[in-house]
Amino acid sequence: MANPVVSIIMSVYNGRQYLPDCIDGINGQTFPDYEAVIVDDGSDDGTEHLLEQWKKENDRVHIIRREHQGLTPSLNLAISHARGQYLARHDSDDISSPYRIAEQVKFLNSRPGAVLAASQSVEFIDKRTLITLYCPPSDSGVIMQALMKGENPLVHGSIVMRKTAFEKLSGGYRFTYCQDYDLYLRISSLGELQIVPEVLYARRNDPSRISIKVRPVRKQIHRLIMQANGIVPWDPEGASVMANSPDKNKSLQSLERKIIPYNHQFSKDKVEAQVLMSSTGDHLERGNKLSALSSAMKAVAACPAWWKTWLSVPYAAIGAVIPRSMVGQWRGKSSFSRYRRPCSATSIDELFSGTAVIPVLHLITGLAVGGAEKVLV
Repeated sequence: MANPVVSIIMSVYNGRQYLPDCIDGINGQTFPDYEAVIVDDGSDDGTEHLLEQWKKENDRVHIIRREHQGLTPSLNLAISHARGQYLARHDSDDISSPYRIAEQVKFLNSRPGAVLAASQSVEFIDKRTLITLYCPPSDSGVIMQALMKGENPLVHGSIVMRKTAFEKLSGGYRFTYCQDYDLYLRISSLGELQIVPEVLYARRNDPSRISIKVRPVRKQIHRLIMQANGIVPWDPEGASVMANSPDKNKSLQSLERKIIPYNHQFSKDKVEAQVLMSSTGDHLERGNKLSALSSAMKAVAACPAWWKTWLSVPYAAIGAVIPRSMVGQWRGKSSFSRYRRPCSATSIDELFSGTAVIPVLHLITGLAVGGAEKVLV
């Protein structure tokens, strides 16, 4: 049996709630020559039933089950089983355009000097509640400039990369958090990083996402990653640990764990409030002034003891009376916010040009884990 052109790589941990939408998007790909290598990372919420049903319906799906170990080792495990020329990342709560894989393969085939291509994306809450478009430029120089400043303009779930390039990176994915930022810095030495100038990926905004949970310490982790890649000098403690450890990857993760405890102080209420504060700015950029004020008030209600939530109320009030273009400049302090755009589409199906596959499997898998009423709401 010939190897597929693309291996879709995904790790799932307790993904029952959002996995059906993700499955529908992958099943609807117009590019037929793919496999999906999925690691069930110790799920105990019924995810395994969804995955088993998916495998029965789609013979290109391969499932690997094991005890819970986290995203980074799961991605490395999935890639070790991948047979494709290209590796396409996908998060289990996100949705791909039907044309995503076809467009990214075509893009990379036409650019032999590129080793990785992400895509533009849309951030959403549910399929009919779209927040904002994220449209950074494709230019590799702009991307590298952002990465070298400690910013990450690439949406991890949207990337497709050459497997031969990934295999040249010692240790594969290395960090527990922000592992994609480390990947981009390392793989950029092998070729260009680019972004397909089309919205091909939908990224769910949910407080449970790892990227949202780690947001309070992202800058510190990025700085550690920059140190590991020689962009900024090692601090004395980091250099000492690196010099005395035979396992470089292990020592990197031990350094990372010194940063992460600060994140444990960041309660669930604060995470929810932070998402709502971000949504306040999103609503202002879309011109939804009342929704912005409502989101700011919900942030206060979610975590009234946190002083930052109270700042969101005057922020929303001021944003409501200044031009929308000024709101964009006001928020444009990083690569991520600088390239956000208002989204006029009313649903993901509309945004993806009405080409999303009819979710038959969605219905089947919903029945398998407790009733169609949860799927059809």
